[in-house]
Amino acid sequence: MNQNTAPLIVEEREEQRFPGVILAAAAALITLAMAAAYVARTTDLGATRLVPAPAVESRDLRFTDLPNSALSVVDTRTNQEIKVLPSDSHGFVRILLKDFALDRLRAGIGSEQPYRLSRLANGQSIIQDTATGRVIILNAFGGSNAAAFTNLMDAGEK
Repeated sequence: MNQNTAPLIVEEREEQRFPGVILAAAAALITLAMAAAYVARTTDLGATRLVPAPAVESRDLRFTDLPNSALSVVDTRTNQEIKVLPSDSHGFVRILLKDFALDRLRAGIGSEQPYRLSRLANGQSIIQDTATGRVIILNAFGGSNAAAFTNLMDAGEK
């Protein structure tokens, strides 16, 4: 036997367990949160409802891609093209319309139904997808982005 060989030292480790009281408290908290969510959802207890301001002006619009990547905007009431948005402009309008189009695609809805652009009594502007019912408050994205849509309210009118 070599003298440089040290004997193996085996340490006995005391097994540490997570305190059961903490586990029980966490389980109780999770159960209580789930129960509160269930009660709130089924009874509307604690629910906050925002009543939207009434629309003072609305216009139904259909957007169509043109061969040159421009976007044609048609007033569905008159079936007249009110504006053509060039391909290199109106990025916010294009992004929002793509998002709406994806919702329609997922729901299996075509592009026939118009979008409703509205000015509300409280000064806000919204756009609603009449096919899915989805509403976006345009002012939430800043004044210049909201103006990209609200300018279409008066476009093409004489």
